[in-house]
Amino acid sequence: MSQSENTKPIYRGYRYRIYPDSKEEKIIIKTIEAAKEIYNFTLAERLKNDSHSKPDFDYRSLAVFAISKAKEFTGINPQIGFYVAISVNSACVKAKQTGQTPLPKNNKRPIGSFTLKDPKPRIIVSKGRRAKVEIKGFGTIDMIYHREIPKGATFHTFTISRNKVNQYFISFECECPQPFDRPQIKKAIGLDFSVPKLYVSSDKTVFADPERIHQYEKHELLVKRAQTKLARCQKGSKNYEKQRDRIARIHLKIANSRTDFIHKETAKLSKNFDFVGIETLTISDLSERYRFYKRAYDDSWQMFVFALKYKMEYQKKIVAAVPRYYPSSKTCHRCGNIKRDLTLQDRIYTCPRCHASVDRDVNAAKNIRDQALRNAGFKIRYVAPNLVS
Repeated sequence: MSQSENTKPIYRGYRYRIYPDSKEEKIIIKTIEAAKEIYNFTLAERLKNDSHSKPDFDYRSLAVFAISKAKEFTGINPQIGFYVAISVNSACVKAKQTGQTPLPKNNKRPIGSFTLKDPKPRIIVSKGRRAKVEIKGFGTIDMIYHREIPKGATFHTFTISRNKVNQYFISFECECPQPFDRPQIKKAIGLDFSVPKLYVSSDKTVFADPERIHQYEKHELLVKRAQTKLARCQKGSKNYEKQRDRIARIHLKIANSRTDFIHKETAKLSKNFDFVGIETLTISDLSERYRFYKRAYDDSWQMFVFALKYKMEYQKKIVAAVPRYYPSSKTCHRCGNIKRDLTLQDRIYTCPRCHASVDRDVNAAKNIRDQALRNAGFKIRYVAPNLVS
C-alpha cells in the first residue's frame, strides 16, 4: 500500500457542549435569529424563481442573494449567507425528490444553528475535560473537551447550535489524515434486524444489551403523564411554557440515551470485526406489514447502520449490504436450500434437505454474512447435503 493511500484524508465532525456567558449568549442568539431570517428570505426567493422557471437563477445567484441579505444585519458576519444558501439549496433538492414544499424556519423560539468558517479556532485545554474555545467574533467560550481532535487535522467550518432546553453545542468539521491501514479480514459477522433485540448476529457471543434498546418504551408512561399535565395548562401561560420545557427534557433524555447506546454498540462491532454484513431494509414497509410501528422506530436501525458504516470506514474496514429481496430467512446457511413454505411463526429453521436445525434469526444472520462476503468477492461455498451428518 502506498504512502499516499495511507495518509488519504477523511472528513469527520467533532461536537462539544459549550457554556457561553450572558454576553456571548446574546451574540449567539442574535446570529441564530439572523440566520433564520436570511434562510426564509432566501427560500422565498428560490421558490419564486422556481415558479417563474428562471434558468439564469442558479446556485451562485442564490448565494449572492443570501450574502446580500446577510449584509443588512449589523454585527453579523456576511459569510453566514453562503452557508444558508447551501442549506436552502439542499432543502429544495430534497423536497423536490419527495414531492413536497420546503417550509420556512420558525422564529418564535431561539432554537436553531448557524455555520461559519474559521480555519484556525483556538482550543485552550485547562484541566481535565475543561477547556475554552476562542472564535473570532464570539469571544472565548467555556467548553467540555471530552474528545481530542487528532493532530494534523485541518479545520474547515464550525456550527453553533441551540436545542429546546437551551443547551449550546459547537461542531467542528475537520479533514483528518487516515491513521489506519486496511486490515486483513480475519473476523466477519452478519447482522439480522430484529425488533425485540435490535439485531441478531451470526456469532452467538455478540448481542445488544436488551436493557438499553427501547428507550422510548421505558419512558412512555412519564411522557404520557407530562403531556396530560400540559393539556390541562392554559396555553401561553408561564406554567404551560414550563411544562413544555419539562417534556422537551424528557425527550432529550430519551434521544441522548438512544444515541449513547448506538454509538457504544457500533464502536464494539467496529473494534472487534473486520467485515460486517447487513441487510437492506425499509423500516416503514416492515412496520406497516407486521404492525410493530413504535418498537421498529424506537430501535433506530437506520441511525445504527449509519454510525456503523462511518466507524468501519474510518478504520478501513468493510460494511456490505445484501440485496433487499435476498431470502436470508428461508435459505439454509449450510446447504443453500430455500424453504419457501417458511412462515413468521416458525422460530426454528429445520432444513428438509440437510436436516440442519437452527434458530431462524441466527440462520438469517449467517446467510447475510456469507452472501455479503460473496458479493465482496470472497468464495464462500455451501456444504453438500450428502456430507452433512
